[in-house]
Amino acid sequence: MKKLLLIVFVLTNLSLKAQIPNSNFSCWNQFSGYEEPCGWTSYNPLSAQGYPVFVYKTNDANSDTFAIDVRTMGYTNPFPPYNSLVDIGLAQTGTNYQNGPNGFVFTQRPTSFSAWVKYMPQGVDSAEIKIKLYKWNVTFQQPQDVAHAEFYVHTTDSVYHCYSKNFTYVPPYTTSGLPDTASVYISSSYQNNQTAGSIVRVDDIAFGNQCNVPVNEIKPAPEMTFYPNPANDNIRFTWLPADADRIKIFETTGKMVAAEAVNNSFAWMDVRSLSPGIYLFGVYDANNKIISSGKFSIVR
Repeated sequence: MKKLLLIVFVLTNLSLKAQIPNSNFSCWNQFSGYEEPCGWTSYNPLSAQGYPVFVYKTNDANSDTFAIDVRTMGYTNPFPPYNSLVDIGLAQTGTNYQNGPNGFVFTQRPTSFSAWVKYMPQGVDSAEIKIKLYKWNVTFQQPQDVAHAEFYVHTTDSVYHCYSKNFTYVPPYTTSGLPDTASVYISSSYQNNQTAGSIVRVDDIAFGNQCNVPVNEIKPAPEMTFYPNPANDNIRFTWLPADADRIKIFETTGKMVAAEAVNNSFAWMDVRSLSPGIYLFGVYDANNKIISSGKFSIVR
C-alpha cells in the first residue's frame, strides 16, 4: 500500500512539473544577438533597438545542462533624451511579452510551487519568482486572478538553494474553482530596490514542494507590478492595492494623457496613442487620493 501511494505521489508531481513549459531550461531558441528559453519570453527582442540583453543561458545549472540567468541592467537610453536607465530583467512563460497575458493552460489547484535559485544581488536588492493562476472573466473580458504564490530572495548565494511557497487563493476561488491559465515570472530585482548588476539564476521550477524544508523569506511590500517596461502598445498593472480605483498617466511635464479604471486589482492600458518617451503614473483611490506611483517608458 505504501509503495502504491508513493507511485501515485511521484506521478502526480511529475505531471504537475511537466505542465510548466521548459521548467528545467534545457531548451533554448537562438535569435540574432540573444537567446530565449523555449516557451518563455523577455525584453531581449528590444536589443535590436539598442536596449541591453536581460536574459541569458547559463551552464551554471542546478541539474541537467542549463539554467536561466536574468539580470538587472544599467545602460544609456538609445532614444532621446539619451539618459541613464536601470531596468529590471524579467522572464515569463509565453511567446510575446508585449501581447500578453502570457501563460499556459493549467486547470488544477496546486498547494505550492518551488524552484532552485542562486542570487547575486547588488546593494539591498531582491529577486522575485512568482506564479499566478488566472481564469478568463467573460464579463470584464480579461483574466481574473485565482491564486498567487511568490517568494523573494535577497541574500547572496554561492550555490543553488531550493525555495518553496504556498498558493494564496483569492475570492471567489478561496475554497473552490479552477483556473484555466498559469503564468510564471522571474524578476532579477524588486521594483523599489532595483540595482544594476543584480543577477538571479533559476532552475527546476515545479508545482509542489520539492525542497526538504520550506524557506521563510522576507517579502517586500507592496506587491504591485507593471509590465512590459519599456512598453510598446499596451501596459499591464497587476496586484494593485485593494483600494485602487483608477490609474492616471502623465507626461513628465505633469500633463495627464490617459486614465483607466481598475478592475479586480488589474488594469490594462492601451498606450498606442502616446509618443515614445518617459511617463509617470499614479494609482488613485475612489477619493482621488494617490496611493502609489511609478514611471515607465514607451519605445517603438
